[in-house]
Amino acid sequence: MAHTPAQAMTLFIFPKITFSISLIASLFMIIDILRSSKKLASSYHRIIFGMSVCLILAFAWNLVDFWFMPSENENNGNINIPLCMMRRFFVIFDISVVMYNVTLSIYYFLVVKCNWSRARVCKLEPWLHIFPIGWGVMIATIAVILAEVDGEFELGFCFGHSRVGGYVYVIPIWIAITAVTVLNLIVYWTVRKQETRNERYHSFCQDEERPRRKLSRQAAIQGVLYVFPFYITWIPWTICFFSIFYGNLTPNGVFAAWLCMVITGPLQGFFNLLVYIAPRYLKYRKDRPESSFLQVIGQTLRRTLCFRNVHQDSDDQHSSESDDKSEDGSHIEHGGRRTLASATNSTEPLLVQVDD
Repeated sequence: MAHTPAQAMTLFIFPKITFSISLIASLFMIIDILRSSKKLASSYHRIIFGMSVCLILAFAWNLVDFWFMPSENENNGNINIPLCMMRRFFVIFDISVVMYNVTLSIYYFLVVKCNWSRARVCKLEPWLHIFPIGWGVMIATIAVILAEVDGEFELGFCFGHSRVGGYVYVIPIWIAITAVTVLNLIVYWTVRKQETRNERYHSFCQDEERPRRKLSRQAAIQGVLYVFPFYITWIPWTICFFSIFYGNLTPNGVFAAWLCMVITGPLQGFFNLLVYIAPRYLKYRKDRPESSFLQVIGQTLRRTLCFRNVHQDSDDQHSSESDDKSEDGSHIEHGGRRTLASATNSTEPLLVQVDD
């Protein structure tokens, strides 16, 4: 169904904007993680790193392919088949980002609900990367094979495939949405149950339990916050997808659905960055109550963009170490209670820490 020239131009421009925003945001997170040996040693940050890399691999192609790929509506026999196949592969490969959301939810489930140690998480972590990357490669390869069998590359149809889209692409996305929802609900109710139980014995465990409860709450909140970028990105995208390919929309309805897809779909990297820097923003907000909103945002972004001098790094490191001593020491499982013992043990129960 052909679009009007104005609609076609709109669908050409908007993806460039949204993909660019998401790519820049993902690159910021990657740089922030690479510049910190402490974060590189964290399973949580490595999962965020892997998700951001997959997002860049999938979205970068969508950003540049229009500059050298012929229009699908202007097939003159000059279709570059290898480039068309690469475009199809990387468009479908973005499902790896979806599966990384599942592994991130699994991570929060293990450290909050199951109280796994750092050592146990590290043993499982390779599979938390193999699963999303392997799934993305498998589905993208199937998409390319099916398109080649149907001769779609010769027709210049490089975007997607109805069979892949309907059965091995979109359906797993909704399975992932269900899994992420269930896992985060379990995490939420676990923390809620702990807080309710602790309130009953508030007078007995107030001083000892308060840091651990705070850290558990922070972990649960950040885990839940990562669900919202996932929902905002993929639920509208899948609804619009099915509306276009399986619905009975008018031409204007098809244009509106495509516009929704190119706006919401690529923005997960940007929303992930907002969640990623949220703990840092809240920390600066608390430390600098007299500062304006824009000043705190600027300071947060400067830290994320690594625009720091040596004295700032030294001060931040000292502050971070002090925070770690006050927080990490409160979540060691020993004899059924949390104690300050073995705070540096690699088998200590692992909870997500707020970014410094």
